[in-house]
Amino acid sequence: MSYPVNGKSSCIFNCKKSISTESSLSCSRKNNRWFKNRLTKRTELVSHFPPLFLSMTLVGLEYVNSRVLLNPKRWSLRWNYFILCLVSASLIHNICVQIFLFYLGEANSAFYTLFSITKLIGSLMILAIFYTRKPQISHLFTDIEIYLHKSPQDNVFCISQLRPLNQLLTIDVAICWLSMILFIYTNIASNSGDDLTNYLRDYFFGLNITRIPEWMPVILLSVETSIYFLATAAPTQFFSLYYVLLCRLVTILFQSLNNRIRFHLFQGKKVDHTFVQNVRSSHNRLTSMVDVIDERLSFLAFLQYIILMSDLSKYVYYLIDRLTRRWEDNYEIMFVVLRVAHMIFLFVHISFCASQVSEESVASIVELQDISTEICSDEQDWQQLQLIGLLMKMHTTPSQLTGWNLFVINRGFVLTVLGVVLTYSLVLFQMTPWAQMKTNDTKS
Repeated sequence: MSYPVNGKSSCIFNCKKSISTESSLSCSRKNNRWFKNRLTKRTELVSHFPPLFLSMTLVGLEYVNSRVLLNPKRWSLRWNYFILCLVSASLIHNICVQIFLFYLGEANSAFYTLFSITKLIGSLMILAIFYTRKPQISHLFTDIEIYLHKSPQDNVFCISQLRPLNQLLTIDVAICWLSMILFIYTNIASNSGDDLTNYLRDYFFGLNITRIPEWMPVILLSVETSIYFLATAAPTQFFSLYYVLLCRLVTILFQSLNNRIRFHLFQGKKVDHTFVQNVRSSHNRLTSMVDVIDERLSFLAFLQYIILMSDLSKYVYYLIDRLTRRWEDNYEIMFVVLRVAHMIFLFVHISFCASQVSEESVASIVELQDISTEICSDEQDWQQLQLIGLLMKMHTTPSQLTGWNLFVINRGFVLTVLGVVLTYSLVLFQMTPWAQMKTNDTKS
């Protein structure tokens, strides 16, 4: 008689287990739906900067929003593969051109092409790393949104800064696209006559323009120049703007924290342990956020600096090489000046925006030390206050952005690099025949 009872009890147990499983699944679905709604409500920050993210998508740096982050099957787009194949084809083409120039015995032109290969390798690595680590990099904006959600007292100041930040970023995006159009136009316009013949011979492996239709050389030059600048200039400069945007947003968060402390002191409110603990918690969250940004983007920033310095060195070498020759036309001068100015602009722009993060972090540490000493009682002597300040300095470190942990990006780094470029230019200038001729005339 015990068997049916056990069978009945097992059926009842299975029914209860299935009901509990269904209830847990329904609860998980509800929680997942709630998480999606909260995440999509919080990720309104991206919608303030449509020009940048649209431009990044066009050049292969696709940003993943919050909805796509919850659905991993939608991470990839075929446009990314197309841009990666385009950059890879341009890299292979430049390597073959360099081998062809060495075969012809033109080492000077081959050395000039080596800078282009370095830029293409760096651009390809930026695209590949950005593509493989797309969810982690895109989640940085979600971290900023989560911080604003947990710190509503900083939300008003940050929102008030978004509109001028969007205006500055829109200007930067317009400058980047305009500079690319000017690069392509001036490069095509400067190559005419004998220059066009030599250009097509070098980059198309001995092509003779007399054997092709008259309209074909201009088409080949336009296509090759457009692909080259799309493969090298576009990904690097729009990743630079993405990096600059993150630096500016973190700087605004540090500024809002400092303004919160100053406004609290300005109102004459008492500084208690709760207020100091809240400020310290906000500072620690911002510091960890900067550490995450540096962990995920430091190598990309390092590649970006390599590309910028390679491009700047290329055109410095070009200018030194042209000192003993005659400039062909105004378009050639305009092209070189635009390229050098654009490289210096991106380098200074990235460096100063990254250095502002460290400066505002140091300012917040100073404010935090000041309010920490105010909560000490009047009976404590000066030595105890000094000990508290020393412990604050030891346990509170400023946030810093680096280039693959090889160097810290600050204002002194800008002067150091520009000094190296100037030294490199002077060394190359001393090696030119024109400078050696002047030296020999002076000695004689």
